[in-house]
Amino acid sequence: MSNQLISDLPLYTGNTIGSYLVINDSGETTTYKTTLETLLLNNTPPQFNQMVTFWNTYVSQPYAVNGNGIIYYIVSPGTFGNNPKYSSIIQATYTGKFMNNVTFDSSPSPAFFQMNSVIQSWQIILQLIKPGGRILFASPSQYCYGVDGGGSIPPNAPLYFDVTLSSVS
Repeated sequence: MSNQLISDLPLYTGNTIGSYLVINDSGETTTYKTTLETLLLNNTPPQFNQMVTFWNTYVSQPYAVNGNGIIYYIVSPGTFGNNPKYSSIIQATYTGKFMNNVTFDSSPSPAFFQMNSVIQSWQIILQLIKPGGRILFASPSQYCYGVDGGGSIPPNAPLYFDVTLSSVS
């Protein structure tokens, strides 16, 4: 797997210490006897190391990593309604932070967003929860603002988000 792109890797779940479980699109599982971090560090930019360091320092929750290299933890999966889709309009409260734990944006009261206009990491990760759910995630820059940056976001900045989904329509 040393030459495989991170975007081509399947969804990773389970324990990241000692072994981990890979689930492919067909639901078949394979257990590997190495650490997820080792595999991803060999297949991704150095941002993954920054994200793991941030997570272990400031979040201190267990985590899963999807095939895009986004680290996440579902605090609550939500209990009602549908998971958002690319065409959905969502209402959410959120906090966004840099890898030094400095907040760059937040919305303490619910804000509306068109899913097809938010950054890719939101489009990918928010599909995992329903309204009423909360998810924490750290994303490589290519799924945020990329090489150009945007507003107060510098180029190539991995970002962390804490998002609570209020509604999906």
